[in-house]
Amino acid sequence: MTTAWFDRIAARLAEPGIQGPLSAAWSLANQTVYWALAAAGGNDGDTLAAYGTHNHAIELRGFLPEPDDGDDPETDLTFADGRRLAEFLEQAERRLAAAAGTTMVPDEALTALVAVRLLGHTAAAVRTTLRPAQTAR
Repeated sequence: MTTAWFDRIAARLAEPGIQGPLSAAWSLANQTVYWALAAAGGNDGDTLAAYGTHNHAIELRGFLPEPDDGDDPETDLTFADGRRLAEFLEQAERRLAAAAGTTMVPDEALTALVAVRLLGHTAAAVRTTLRPAQTAR
């Protein structure tokens, strides 16, 4: 189930134009919200860092348009693999940066450019949350 979800996100990030990557970024932000809550409640990781990640993801999700394609955001799905989530956030950051440079719609380009910055901050926050768990081993 997790792999299928990531496959769908990867497909959206690879779509031409900007709507697919924007939709993928919203889904990633939505998942990051739930991942951070799980990290904050677990024994691994830094609780304060996890809440910081949660706040970054809320900000990112609130900025992006919610997907209107009827796709289930799978809010009940939580990932133990924070590294993979961070990688996808970074992939979305790169894809949106490229799409923002080619779009003809100024509002979409501006949305994408702001989202690029927020994706970068969110990916960094996920990685910061992971660090204490890595050093505890």
